[in-house]
Amino acid sequence: VAAASAQGVRVDLIGLGADVGLIVGKAATGNGLYVRRHGVAQSLEAAPSLAVERDPKWWVDRRLLQIDPARIRSIEVAPAGGRAYSLTRADAKQPDFVLRGAPAGRKQANPSPAAAQSQALAPLECDDVRPVAQVEFGAKPAGRVVYTTFDGLQITLDGARIGEQGWLKVQAMPVAGATDDELLREADALQRRVSGWAYEVPTYRLDSLLRSIDGLLAP
Repeated sequence: VAAASAQGVRVDLIGLGADVGLIVGKAATGNGLYVRRHGVAQSLEAAPSLAVERDPKWWVDRRLLQIDPARIRSIEVAPAGGRAYSLTRADAKQPDFVLRGAPAGRKQANPSPAAAQSQALAPLECDDVRPVAQVEFGAKPAGRVVYTTFDGLQITLDGARIGEQGWLKVQAMPVAGATDDELLREADALQRRVSGWAYEVPTYRLDSLLRSIDGLLAP
């Protein structure tokens, strides 16, 4: 099963009293497949069929963040090599964000595409994950975006573009002075989950997070 040409995939079932190694093989007639115990030569036909991915990344929970757009109060965007800007609104009932940082003489587009940026974390999914030390964020930085919610959660995303891949590292923390216990627990749980990891995302998703200000301005 370790060979690239192997058709079977070994799955170890742990916690059943005695660990079981199961080799999941090719499809059988109908809605079945062939399986055998690890170390046993005889194969058995089993049903229903079971799809087992060979690539470990497909076993990863791909949902990186799930932040309701209604919570977003402000978005600060600093694309690498581009003009930094921010999007803010006074309360959650205000559908449009106000653009700050536009060049002199330029106005925000109406209707504004900025609201789409507030939806980028609902959800934000990744394609792969690696230890953050394995991704050279400093070599090919794409920029930084900071989301802040009305209840005081702050999510910072640092991006990198390496070859055909986009990468993110994430930091979650409460804003200064936040005291709500539920929020503090949310920030702590999220930070413990993302700390030390880098997340691969499609380059189009990276570009949407770090959108140039030109895409938000009227012609």
